[in-house]
Amino acid sequence: MTNKRNISFDIAKGIGIILVVFGHVMSPVMEGNKVMESIYHSLYIFHMPLFFLLSGLVSLRLIKQEKSKVELLKDRVIRLMIPYFVWAIIYSIMKIVMKDQVRFQYDYSPWTILVGNNPAGQLWFLYVLFICSVIAIFLVNEKI
Repeated sequence: MTNKRNISFDIAKGIGIILVVFGHVMSPVMEGNKVMESIYHSLYIFHMPLFFLLSGLVSLRLIKQEKSKVELLKDRVIRLMIPYFVWAIIYSIMKIVMKDQVRFQYDYSPWTILVGNNPAGQLWFLYVLFICSVIAIFLVNEKI
């Protein structure tokens, strides 16, 4: 059995991860420094679109598999939405218990979580990636 994994995707994801970490590390110390602010804004224009591009390319490979649309959707729910909801529950509990230490208050209505407003705000990409995957699964009519 040969490994059909494309190492280029792994390298690109690694570069993206390094850029995300760099952006998060530099964000607290960049205030007032125009060069650092420019680098920061350039990173944030680039790194998330990179992840979505890579995810889209990988999604095409997933759709090429001999799976039904229902199986593909089930896979996307397991891989994206279960972590999204599990972390929403964990963060909600933590934010309720530690409400005096939370900087931003949150509407804990289940409806807000269902429409992509997760109390763990940094998980927005799982929701968006799921929606993009569903659209891709239904738009691609034949195996590529």
